Amino acid sequence: MSDTPETPSGPQPKPLWKLALYAAPFALFAALGAVLAQQVLTEGAKSPRRGVLVNAPAPALELPLLGGGGQLKRAALTGTGGVVIVNFWASWCAPCRIEHPALMELAKRKGVTMFGVAYNDDPRKSQAFLSALGDPFKQVGVDRRGFAAVEWGVRGVPETFILSADGTIIHKHSGPIEAEDLEKTILPAIAKAQAR
Repeated sequence: MSDTPETPSGPQPKPLWKLALYAAPFALFAALGAVLAQQVLTEGAKSPRRGVLVNAPAPALELPLLGGGGQLKRAALTGTGGVVIVNFWASWCAPCRIEHPALMELAKRKGVTMFGVAYNDDPRKSQAFLSALGDPFKQVGVDRRGFAAVEWGVRGVPETFILSADGTIIHKHSGPIEAEDLEKTILPAIAKAQAR
């Protein structure tokens, strides 16, 4: 009979230092990811686009008009003498169809002028959309590549901006304007812009 202890059969557990060696790259990547995420959040908080320009002058705007015949420029927004609504929309956008009746109602309000920006859309389809549903806009600019939307801080259509007569953005509404939004946020923002 042998005095040597028997070793158990099967795989032996790895020493802790080997496990730590295998886990180190994962821990390193997790730490790096956390640092990068924090940096992105911090930079986002410093970004001038955070809060998307509310209480600031409307950004530059220079777009060809839908149907041709000129350009939609920022000067047009401040030349009305009243409240201006700028609506970014697209014919392919289902929520834009949902909000369109509300835009048609807003266009009837005295002292309010509406401008549209057709975002990332085929102008023929934009025109067909307005022909079918009605055109609430004084002018529509064509933002085929979305550069104006970036300048305005638009993250998706529809988005609506309410401006005072001097071109200051008083309110931004993301998503479709529905009846409840009209009463709770849009009409009060229009009143605030008129009182400015």
